[in-house]
This record gives sequence, structure tokens and C-alpha cells, in this order.
Amino acid sequence: MGYEIDMAAAPAGPRKRFRLSGFSALNARRLEHPGHRFAAADRIPALEVLWIYWCQSVIIGIFHFVEIGSLKAFSTDGLRKDGQPIPPTRGVRNSTALFFLFHYGFFHVIYAAFLGGFAALSGRGFGGAGGKPVFYSAAIFFLRYLVDFLWSKRAAPAETPNLGRLMLVPYARIIPMHLTIILGAS
Repeated sequence: MGYEIDMAAAPAGPRKRFRLSGFSALNARRLEHPGHRFAAADRIPALEVLWIYWCQSVIIGIFHFVEIGSLKAFSTDGLRKDGQPIPPTRGVRNSTALFFLFHYGFFHVIYAAFLGGFAALSGRGFGGAGGKPVFYSAAIFFLRYLVDFLWSKRAAPAETPNLGRLMLVPYARIIPMHLTIILGAS
């Protein structure tokens, strides 16, 4: 009883929805992984890197919500409710977008509470430096993602996007955040 996503039945579709330039992909990748050497070399506190990662994850979620909500043609292959296939209707698209917004958003509200708690315990406050590095990093990431998003909207998709796959893509960022918060709290 409920919804299921059978990823084996859903077509793979394109691997990357948004294309980042080499420069922004490199910098985004550097900021995504707290264990990278740059954090130690630049003496960026782990908490600040986690806030940057959190901001990036929220930005990605916002763009995926907009992407899901603005789909004109899409596939629901692999999506089922109570064992029955779900038809690709506007209502399904809208309810999936709203579900994603609240579910993915809920994770990030909880993460923000943990990160805020870590900041309070460490006495460093938001981001450790008045939040400017976190704000600037988030602003640059947002602008770069916006450009890539708008650019991808201009191009016709190579394949019909699968609603289930599109919804699940950002959740890959949840695992590192979970592990970091769990291991960091211990």
C-alpha cells in the first residue's frame, strides 16, 4: 500500500541533467567533499564546509523542484501506487514535485538544526566567519546552476525524462550529509 519506484523498469535517461563548465564543476566538487585537501590547505573549518555543502544541496533541490514542476513531457515508467502503474498526468507531476519539495526540504531543515547546534556548541556561529564565505559560495553556486539550468532548458532533451529518476537524483547528496552529521556528532 503506497508508492513504489522500480528503478529497473525506469529507463536510465541522461546521466547529467545540468551541464557545468569544467571550472564550476571542479570548484563545486572541491566544495562538496569536506575531506578534500583544499579545506586543510585553506584552513576552512569543517563546519563552514558543511554549511557550504548544505547550501549547495538546498540550491540543487530548488532547481529539481522547478524542473519536476515544469516538465511538459515525461515518463512514469517504474512508478507504481498500490502495485498499479501511475499514468504521466499533470496531477502526478505536481504531486511528485510537492512531495519532493517537502520530503527533501524536511531533510535539510533537520540538517540545518544539527549544523546550527554544532555551530552553537563550537561557539563559531554560522559558518564561523560571519557567514560571508558560506554566502559567497552559495551565491556563486546558485548563479552557476541558474546559468546551466537555463541553458539546459533551451536545448531539447535527448530522451523523455523519467519522473522517478529525476526526483531521486538529488537524494544522493543526503548520504554524505547523514554520515558526516552522524560521525561528527559521535
